Amino acid sequence: MTYYYPTRRRYCSHCGQLFTPKYANLKLCYPCYVKRDKALDAYDVLLAEVSSLRRQLIVANRNQRRTTTAPDAPDKQTLRWMIQQLHPDKHTNADYSTAAVQWLNGLRNQRR
Repeated sequence: MTYYYPTRRRYCSHCGQLFTPKYANLKLCYPCYVKRDKALDAYDVLLAEVSSLRRQLIVANRNQRRTTTAPDAPDKQTLRWMIQQLHPDKHTNADYSTAAVQWLNGLRNQRR
């Protein structure tokens, strides 16, 4: 059971206006209390929206990682130029050159 005790007038801790509180522990006048209550409700709504957007971002990142594919092979002219530049005859039959040209030839054969 709540008892009503008339209290002295006090200053609102937010706006500084004098008011007569209904209860001894009130520190805000009624208009400031209503504004604060609405602001807290809006804050809760924004927190829920941020949480929802974070979940959507996590799901989108997971889906993007799953659907990422290898880059397309270079076009015909670029592939030909790369093979010419890496040809083993230009690099004294080096193993790295042979492996690179074999890989590029494999790409070229896939395009056909």
